[in-house]
Amino acid sequence: MPVYKVVMTVEFEGEIEADSQEEAERLAIYDDTVFYQGVESIEVEEIEEEPDDETDDAYALASAGHGSDEDY
Repeated sequence: MPVYKVVMTVEFEGEIEADSQEEAERLAIYDDTVFYQGVESIEVEEIEEEPDDETDDAYALASAGHGSDEDY
């Protein structure tokens, strides 16, 4: 079955009392006045499946002159 890497960007919005913009950014992660607004984007990329280890081992031995692929 294929495996996919999924990156989803979501938007949260709210008002936070803070002494500075930097403090507001830090507090935003934990503040209960910042609410989910929606999904901004979803990016999906198929990850190439790793070949079966047994197939790799047989190929490596055959390439090194230790028989043919059919021997393994």
